[in-house]
Amino acid sequence: MRHIGEAFRVGAKLRYCLSDKRLPRVEMTWEYLQKPAITAAVAQNPDKSWAIGLCNVTGVQNKMSGIAAFYPAEPYAVTVHVEELEEAGDVDFRLTRSNTSVRIRDEGSVTMRGGTLEITLAAQDLVCLRSGPVDVAMGTVAGAAGGRDDSGARFERRVFSLRLDDKSPYTAGFYTMDGRRVLSTGGVSANVALPAHSLAGGVYVVRVTTPQRTLSYRVSTSR
Repeated sequence: MRHIGEAFRVGAKLRYCLSDKRLPRVEMTWEYLQKPAITAAVAQNPDKSWAIGLCNVTGVQNKMSGIAAFYPAEPYAVTVHVEELEEAGDVDFRLTRSNTSVRIRDEGSVTMRGGTLEITLAAQDLVCLRSGPVDVAMGTVAGAAGGRDDSGARFERRVFSLRLDDKSPYTAGFYTMDGRRVLSTGGVSANVALPAHSLAGGVYVVRVTTPQRTLSYRVSTSR
């Protein structure tokens, strides 16, 4: 817990994580019987630093065979992708590792580029990464029935809209939670408008990029 607490501070806002669809278990939930091989957590701390936690739970000696099952010991090369940091440039993270034989070991710095970094985990490794402050905005615009947040973003009648500070080139898109772009637009304007009438119901990330910054918003829709 101390190891995790050094990366994830009180008040951290967790993000939803999914593993690769090619792996046996996409959802990293701990349910009855079979446990996932890799568990991940990502959050932004109150000081705008980012925390990433990765745990390889293969090879665990199972003393509860009637209610829990673990995969055999196996190392994993894990690629982490954080959508909100895609436009943040190079982001340095301090990497620490612990396991059954190492309490907490500082392994120095690793760099995330384009929102992506790769880490190798041996069986029963816990790796925590923490960055410095990163100024990437993330808002929430609630509900298909309409909503807005403090930045002025709106999602009403299945149209996302946002007023920028000034007239500027921009691109805007709807992305699924696994990072696939399903709608996009762009232009030069102070007003962003992106209709979403064709989208299936679900939760999406809307990302608006200008030469100055990238803004991301979580949007839920229904059919």
